[in-house]
Amino acid sequence: MPPAAGRARPPLRRGDRVAGRACRARRGRDPVVPPPGAGGGRRSPGRRAGRPGGVERRPTVSRRWVLATRGAEELEALAAVLEKRGVDVVPLALTREVPVDDAAGRARVEAALGAAELVAFTSKRAPRALRQAAPDLAATLATLPAAAVGAATADAARREGFDVQIVGGGGGAALAAALAPRLRPGAAVVHPCGRERRGEFGDALAEIGAREVALVVYAMEEIPATEPLSFPGESPSAVVLTSPRAVRAYLARCGARWAGVPHIAIGATTAAAAAAAGVRAVVSPQPTTESIVEELWQTCS
Repeated sequence: MPPAAGRARPPLRRGDRVAGRACRARRGRDPVVPPPGAGGGRRSPGRRAGRPGGVERRPTVSRRWVLATRGAEELEALAAVLEKRGVDVVPLALTREVPVDDAAGRARVEAALGAAELVAFTSKRAPRALRQAAPDLAATLATLPAAAVGAATADAARREGFDVQIVGGGGGAALAAALAPRLRPGAAVVHPCGRERRGEFGDALAEIGAREVALVVYAMEEIPATEPLSFPGESPSAVVLTSPRAVRAYLARCGARWAGVPHIAIGATTAAAAAAAGVRAVVSPQPTTESIVEELWQTCS
């Protein structure tokens, strides 16, 4: 049974306590995630985060490890950093991306092209998904200036040929605020996005007199549980929760087995989903490798 027990808990901030452990670095203790330069030894055979398929089926090492609710290919950067610190990343792929044919959304975008001043990305999956779902429309949208919610999303958009001129930070509302000075009243902003998305970007655009024209280009679906999960014998040093949907799938698959382990949520929305399920999680404010590692160091040391 998940640790929800019928009562939601608020997300933690740095300095609170998680399962009886201080959420800050403590002197004189061996840190779970050592600071840069601390080393960590060589990776044992048979444990590579880059292997496809999610969880390693034969974990044989006794090194410290962190569970992250993403597929191995999305965790390569995090795995590379933590490997240098003697910590392994065990991927747990709980969701997968599937294409979406949003005919109604495409019609809205085509009707709004005359008033469209920007194409905006709030997900790093969206640029590639747009190219795959609607290549002809993507080519047209690539002639517009582009905006992205953060550096990783901006890089993903540039790889697909979009001219990213504005990079925001801190979520969709912050991106809309960054766009405000260059948008005329009534301007349309095309927003290729996932099926499950927060409404803050569109709401913030409306507040500045612009309008969002959303085009759903992908969705995340839960991967069916077809075989038992296999993990190292000892508990993880921490669990990294990557999305609200991943929180739900993680609890459905793993239950309360690691209720006493520190949990790190990527973003406030994921932390809120965890809190609603009764899991207290420290928030990593940015979805970057550096931010996640910093929170692991501060929370789990």
